[in-house]
Amino acid sequence: MCMENGAAVCVFVCEAESTGEDKHLDIAKRVIKRLKTLKHPYILTYIDSFEKALAFLNNEGGLTHHTVNSISVFVTQAGDWKLSGVECCSSVATPPTPGSRPVPALQVYSPPEASTNSSAVNKWSSDMWGLGCLVWETFNTTTLTDVMDLRDTTKIPRGILDTYQQLVSTSSRCRPNPKDVLATLTKKGAFFNNDLILTLTFLEELHIKDDRESSRFLSGLVKKLDSFPDYIVKYRILPTLITQHTVYNAGCRILSALFKIGTLLNDCEYQQHIVPCVVTLFSSSDRNTRLKLLQQIPSLCQHITTNTVNKEVFPHLVSGFVDTNATIREHTVKSILHLAAKLNYNNLNVEVLNHFARLQSLDD
Repeated sequence: MCMENGAAVCVFVCEAESTGEDKHLDIAKRVIKRLKTLKHPYILTYIDSFEKALAFLNNEGGLTHHTVNSISVFVTQAGDWKLSGVECCSSVATPPTPGSRPVPALQVYSPPEASTNSSAVNKWSSDMWGLGCLVWETFNTTTLTDVMDLRDTTKIPRGILDTYQQLVSTSSRCRPNPKDVLATLTKKGAFFNNDLILTLTFLEELHIKDDRESSRFLSGLVKKLDSFPDYIVKYRILPTLITQHTVYNAGCRILSALFKIGTLLNDCEYQQHIVPCVVTLFSSSDRNTRLKLLQQIPSLCQHITTNTVNKEVFPHLVSGFVDTNATIREHTVKSILHLAAKLNYNNLNVEVLNHFARLQSLDD
């Protein structure tokens, strides 16, 4: 399903029974009520972002999720992990109520202390046990059916093994705060300290970086794109770059990355995401921006409609014929070879020919 702006959304539907005594409907109502109080981007993104959601829930929110596992994770088109399943969520300050206890099918994810009805030492202990279950399920690519399987660590990466063993400790006192988990796994040389995670983290914070930091990051981004999954590049990195252009006027700094990402898009996606961005940049007075655009004309022109070329691109491009910079003039002339087929009669046979004649007379 799509919203009015074309953005895709998921709609979760709970069908009530005609008797009006559907316990699932009651659970759905609790979910809606709880979600209205949880305003956080990672509540209903990679596993590191998932931990940020738990850190927010346990520490700032003062809540316990109770059913953290693969079933409570929704993965977006961009690869973000969203925490859902908040129907059992309860305040850490009050004992769990019947409504906050997992349904029987999810009992396998309950921490050891739940079987003895004893309270966890720390407010995050229950959810950290669940996070350990999620880690096991993620790397074993299967659903946990027996709690004893958590002892099998053959598929848990070495870089996360120590943390995993703390998460599934039978002693609730030994399970770390989610903030500490993040700190441990993101420090230099740790499991989450890699190009992909660092790049996505920087992108989240790009709006608060100064121009020097942003320019250095964006100039190095192009070389990294080939090592990232295509869906991350298309649905996570590209929207951020476009936002940088539309909101923060990033201009020339994002062009190289935009054109690189453009090679991954089909024509419809290119028309939707790349063309509107680059067309507006043709009006830029910055020579670096204009030169980069002119150099990309061979690949750009096949995606730009005839109407857009004549009404939005050519009126700005034509100024390059009289630019004082010889390189700009040269690439403007070369661009006509690729745009000629889309130029209307007046632009091609009047405007362009007049400029060609003038340039030729200057050479003579």
